[in-house]
Amino acid sequence: MMVGTPGYIHPECHQTYQLTDKSDVYSFGIVLLELITGRPPIVPGLGNIHIMQWITPSLSSGNIDEIVDENLHGKYDPTSAWKILELALTCTADKGSQRPTMFEVVMQLKSCLEQEIDSYKSENIYSKGFNVSQETASDIGPFGPSAR
Repeated sequence: MMVGTPGYIHPECHQTYQLTDKSDVYSFGIVLLELITGRPPIVPGLGNIHIMQWITPSLSSGNIDEIVDENLHGKYDPTSAWKILELALTCTADKGSQRPTMFEVVMQLKSCLEQEIDSYKSENIYSKGFNVSQETASDIGPFGPSAR
């Protein structure tokens, strides 16, 4: 018998009763969607729809602002947000064979982080309203903040 938190397990797993590396990738894609939207995998209200169904109308119109967590108040790089959203959608592809490996996911996340850090450094992040000191900004390396 397979158990799991609703919203994180791909429906095909319920049919086959088999968990694979690619089903883990699907679950991670749902976590990415949670992070970018600020919503749980089963969105309350409107019939408790799955997060994939919730983002579909906004994807169709190409409006990233309707998808990204409103608590960010527009203070994010749309290019990076689209890249993470595209990665999440790739991770949640219907067929497991269409999903990337976790190694590929990690490499794409590192690429997104590098782009975001470069954007912060080159676009004067202090004027965007981010609370990052000069000392902290200098500690940011190619794969995130360095250890202290």
